[in-house]
Amino acid sequence: MTKSERKELAADIEQRLDSELDFDFQYSLEHYHDGDVSIVDVEADISCSGDWPDDWDEQVDDIMSDVVSDWGGWYSWDDHCVSISIPDDD
Repeated sequence: MTKSERKELAADIEQRLDSELDFDFQYSLEHYHDGDVSIVDVEADISCSGDWPDDWDEQVDDIMSDVVSDWGGWYSWDDHCVSISIPDDD
């Protein structure tokens, strides 16, 4: 995955989070390359979570599942950060 493609993936994630959630999800987003994998990290700003529904993580998880379905790769949670990882093409 090229840097341009990573930016496109990050923009897709941002667009989905901003338009598909029914609450004001505050987060930071970072994309980078690690070895032969492109990664986008979405870090939830937990200081704002008092206004979020109890199932906020399930809603975000549903979006990440859709992104991975469209782009390939996999995703995982580490505390309040979800990372999408996509192997680079050979």
